[in-house]
Amino acid sequence: MSWTDWIKAFEDDIKEPVGVIMELGCGDGTASLFRFANKVVSLEILDNEENNWLGRTKIPEGANWKSEFFLADGNYEITPKIKSYLSSRLRKYKPDLVFVDCGIHCRGAIVQYLFNKVNIIVSHDTGQNNHEGRKDPYGWELVKPPENYTHKFYTGLGTTIWKYNQNMSGEKLNM
Repeated sequence: MSWTDWIKAFEDDIKEPVGVIMELGCGDGTASLFRFANKVVSLEILDNEENNWLGRTKIPEGANWKSEFFLADGNYEITPKIKSYLSSRLRKYKPDLVFVDCGIHCRGAIVQYLFNKVNIIVSHDTGQNNHEGRKDPYGWELVKPPENYTHKFYTGLGTTIWKYNQNMSGEKLNM
């Protein structure tokens, strides 16, 4: 299994480049996201500064890339501070797709928060249900997709793609 096994899921499912991908957590695979979007915004969200990947992330020359570091006040729960930060970044960057692969463990709560705010949500490590002895460390049991989203799971470390189904609701998401 590879840290970047999510790339195969993108190749299979994201057929046309989107406008903006907002990546929560950056690293070795960030450069690959430019194949799927015109612009990538990387938000490195951690509860400490030790594992910051921003300085180690390699970006193709001339790529349309923005990056930010956010020091979260929690790891296993989505706090009001994290929600406020995400809300402000959704308004600022208006992403078509959010890729959740951040260094904090409240990924399930983040995915749940993003429903009905973003057309496409992709999360990595959705097949991981045990980390450092902690059952469901990423909080995947919190993910309860609304009926207007379809989803597909890819094996490996686990990548899940949720897509807003405009035909079910009859309206487009406005961000």
